[in-house]
Amino acid sequence: MSGFYGDVVLLDSRRFLPQTVLEHAAIISQDTTSNREAPIWQETVSASSGRSYEAVRQPISPAVTRPKAPTDPKELGVAEVRFSCDGRFIATRDERFQSTIWIWECVRGYYESWGHNMHALLLQHRNVRRMSWHPIRPRTLMYDCGEGTVYLYNVEIHDQGPQIISVSMPGTPTFNWVPVEADDGPIILAATKSKYCLIYPDRASSTVTMSAQTSVAADDEEESHLDDSLEDILLGRTPMPTQNEPSYTEMIDLEAEANATAGMEDTFREKRKKVDPLDDSDIF
Repeated sequence: MSGFYGDVVLLDSRRFLPQTVLEHAAIISQDTTSNREAPIWQETVSASSGRSYEAVRQPISPAVTRPKAPTDPKELGVAEVRFSCDGRFIATRDERFQSTIWIWECVRGYYESWGHNMHALLLQHRNVRRMSWHPIRPRTLMYDCGEGTVYLYNVEIHDQGPQIISVSMPGTPTFNWVPVEADDGPIILAATKSKYCLIYPDRASSTVTMSAQTSVAADDEEESHLDDSLEDILLGRTPMPTQNEPSYTEMIDLEAEANATAGMEDTFREKRKKVDPLDDSDIF
């Protein structure tokens, strides 16, 4: 590759020498000596907001989303690097091409050395906000562009583009892997400040199951009903409910009153007791 603006340097911890440079090229033209040409998937959005992917061929130039200003002394470099849980794949993004995801594969070469080939390239319609590999499935990458849509890409399926899952929620949800799996596959948590839902990508039609919405609505309805009842009582529209048992405060008052009455009876009982002045039994 040539004409790169930013790259990732991987070091060998045994020798502390740079072993591989992952170049984010302005023109993608993969070396023809490799066994397989890396697939390139480009997202398209129709006039009716329908999303789909189409395979494009090399060479291709990723869209420059953040050009470097002439007065900016800083060079734009790598924005994000994510390793799969088994360390075989790496997903990277560059600050200049924030709508492009490079996926690299670590391959073992001669003399136990490691190399990295571009495994796939994903070209999004909008800038990528976040990407993360599944914590258990090392071949599944999740990412989103801050539009209420989550994307899943299986790096082992070369003839199929990323899976698109749209979530209807107020606001812009954040997507995170749930670190456990259901019987039918992985789970994604989509959450906003007020609501959340669980997504099961492997189910039919990517079923989205809302959670904790019914209970919250029921609690709100019960609280509203209690407020209305209290307002009716205070305004005299509804009589006070009949109280069959004393409240806790009334029980305390009754207990204190009983203790005081018992004390007074004991005092008067002692005063009514006749005392014999010649009886000296108490002295001895």
